Amino acid sequence: FSSNYGVQQVMNKIGVLNASEYAAMLNEASVTSGGNPIFSNLTNIGVGTNWQNQVFKDAPQQTYNLTAKAGSEKVSYLLGAGILKQGGIVGGEDKSNFNRSNFTANLSFDLSPKLKFIVNTSALILDSKGIFENSFNSVLGSALNFDPTAPILNTRNSASKYGFSDLKAPDARRVVWQGPGLAPQRR
Repeated sequence: FSSNYGVQQVMNKIGVLNASEYAAMLNEASVTSGGNPIFSNLTNIGVGTNWQNQVFKDAPQQTYNLTAKAGSEKVSYLLGAGILKQGGIVGGEDKSNFNRSNFTANLSFDLSPKLKFIVNTSALILDSKGIFENSFNSVLGSALNFDPTAPILNTRNSASKYGFSDLKAPDARRVVWQGPGLAPQRR
């Protein structure tokens, strides 16, 4: 019998703007397009939310293996079973995971000095749950691009003047981007 337990973690995260840096970039975009700064006081904004910290979770990994081997002059066998349980680091174990169970049986019978009967069989059971990550609007893409001024929980349950951010800048106006390379429109 053997077993193993470990914890998986994200080694490196991609650097993203904090809330103050993000607000400064919005101010710069607004001024560059001929408008006024959106946030008059950047010192009150703080660091905000790094959405990668909310998406990535430590995930356990466990393995268990059991093997039995025995025999006599005419009969021998090997039986084995294994289980792997691997939680996902994106969203945690309940959102993404991988489970594998495998079984093996090898039997050998010496029917006569010149005749041997051998049976080898195995089975594999796979079960997994994943999060789709092949688009810009995926969980990871959103973690990199989502507004760092937005709180983890929207306590007001509604959008503010500035999207879902809890910032209460009196002069905050929503900036709507028209696409790459196009100037934003203030509303």
